[in-house]
Amino acid sequence: MSQQNYLHHATAPAPPNHLCYSGQVPAPHIHLGSLKLIVAYAFLISVIYVGALYFLVPATVRAIDRNEPRQVRWRIAATAQIAIISWYVIFPSVFCHTDDGGDGGVSDGVKRSEISCGQVIILSLQVLAHVATLYLGSLCTLFLQIFLVVRYEFDSRSRFQQHMIRASELFFVRIYSRSGGEWQAARDLFFGPFSEEVVFRGCIVSPIYYFFVSVLDRYHGNVFSAVIRSTFLSPLFFGTAHVHHAYLKLRYERHDVSSVYIQTIFQFAYTYLFGIYATYVYIRIKFASVCPLVVIHCFCNYMGLPDLGILNCAYMKSFKMAIITMHIVGIVLFFYGFSDGNITSLPRTI
Repeated sequence: MSQQNYLHHATAPAPPNHLCYSGQVPAPHIHLGSLKLIVAYAFLISVIYVGALYFLVPATVRAIDRNEPRQVRWRIAATAQIAIISWYVIFPSVFCHTDDGGDGGVSDGVKRSEISCGQVIILSLQVLAHVATLYLGSLCTLFLQIFLVVRYEFDSRSRFQQHMIRASELFFVRIYSRSGGEWQAARDLFFGPFSEEVVFRGCIVSPIYYFFVSVLDRYHGNVFSAVIRSTFLSPLFFGTAHVHHAYLKLRYERHDVSSVYIQTIFQFAYTYLFGIYATYVYIRIKFASVCPLVVIHCFCNYMGLPDLGILNCAYMKSFKMAIITMHIVGIVLFFYGFSDGNITSLPRTI
């Protein structure tokens, strides 16, 4: 059988033990050997997630602006429910089953995550440190702005404590300026990243990855090829799930068609690229936890895209070359971090 045909008929191994809960093991009766079936499963999960924003949110609420606190609360509740159901019900139901021991009882099995809370925190900080290098220029700009404002508002005789209080206020004001309010900030910086990472990474990536591993194992291929294929395929569902925003803008917000088209393409590209990175990280840490992914998702939402226009401001012109240099250094360190053995390296499982 040719390798091309095998991609449609191979029997994929079930996910490893640590993706199932205590008292469960990977289900041997699951044969997601067809790539079409795996894609259908991932597509179904994505449709359920997006559909919740329509079926679980009343029409009267959907008709108001998506940034209105009332709609934000409904959308948070809807996506959180789907994330929990997908994580605790759908994924285990498909890929895990109760392990009956020889004595007729349920064996001890293994928990879904084999690492401790402390190890999860360490992994999260390591991944955050890596992605932060990409924002080195933006971080320098942010802290420079805070420094200049604090220096302008307080003289040299002011207490250090006053400086720090004002600096922290400016740091958190950025959240409101980007999101527009408390509930929008909660959605963009916590609930959104949480539900999206649970669904689009936690419930989708591993089946796709282990399918490609099974194919390459049979043909004695390089496992890294499975990583590459999974890394570029899985985020398609994440990017496509954001396309429905175009419908909302046209149906309820009455935006211009051409502008919505451009915004949709840009949003798909941005979410797809982030999905590639998050998927690679999840595979690299061997599916140990989605927490590091939630952390970097929150961070990226907070930072947004680099605001290079600020370099033209009068008060920033003297720092222009330094900030541009930091952007370049950050990009170099980010890509350097994909190799092992240096301070900016991405972690592997502990």
